[in-house]
Amino acid sequence: AEEFRSRYLLQLGAAEIEEVTGRVVAADGERRFRLWLEEKAAERVDRRPTSTWMVTDERLGETYRADALVVRSFLDRLRHLEVRRYLDGELEPPIASALDDPPRADLQVRLRAEARPVRVVFHAAPESAGLREFELVAYREPDGPGDLLERTIVPTSIPRNLGDGGIYFRDRDLSTFATNDIRTLRIKTSSPEASWMLAQIEGTWHLPVDTVRRDPDLSLQQLTINRAVRGLTRGFFRVERFLPDETDLEKLELTPTRSRISIEVELGGGIEGFSTLRIGARRHQSPGQEYYGRLDTVDMPVLLPNSLVEDFLELIEHLDSITLRG
Repeated sequence: AEEFRSRYLLQLGAAEIEEVTGRVVAADGERRFRLWLEEKAAERVDRRPTSTWMVTDERLGETYRADALVVRSFLDRLRHLEVRRYLDGELEPPIASALDDPPRADLQVRLRAEARPVRVVFHAAPESAGLREFELVAYREPDGPGDLLERTIVPTSIPRNLGDGGIYFRDRDLSTFATNDIRTLRIKTSSPEASWMLAQIEGTWHLPVDTVRRDPDLSLQQLTINRAVRGLTRGFFRVERFLPDETDLEKLELTPTRSRISIEVELGGGIEGFSTLRIGARRHQSPGQEYYGRLDTVDMPVLLPNSLVEDFLELIEHLDSITLRG
């Protein structure tokens, strides 16, 4: 009979989940969040209603627009929880002990066609049971805590950073402007101490002669500038992670007086977007280097993609090479 049992603990359609409330245990405490689909009526009769995923982080007391890519990935994992092994009868001691420990995550999944949510509780699978680290023991409880339906082992469906709580789902696309919307770009570095201002005129970047002495024999590389600038624009600027618990900006090199790189953006009239991005790091460049950022439009530090910083480091190296000193 085991061979004929469904291999899926949950198997749901893309439109069936409308809300997930969660309690996640992190190393420094518990996190609670509510992820839900907010539907808005059409403003005109010839338009369709719109729906947007929103998230509330109970610890921070904030509600944010959720990130579409992050939500889709998370819900896809929940929709298709494939069972590796059902746990029937008396459990092996390591697994039985693991189920007595606090769960990694306790999720209530509300479906459109169901009055009660489906409850899925995830426990970390013990290594001593011969299970790989990325697998989890899971319960499914559709009708309440007293009605245990299944105990299974499934591939991990809890994202590594879900312990951040609701902030994990916050929209990570933080730019609203295009390259052509930028009038000027000012770049400052702290070591060595230097600054440059680039002006964009009719799609071409210039280094005004009254701001820096430039080597007349060396040209300004438009491709290098555009590659770096593109990383700041809508559709390309995307942070890796929000860091609400990182409050020591001095340690991350994100203060006005101590930033590894400071970027100031002047946009065209009427265009809204961030105007300052400070970039810092905990240590000097080394394998595994992480770069941190602080935007004037976000109330906490963020983890930046290395590719963005590397493109600006390349641009800074180019600008330095064509600048006359002394």
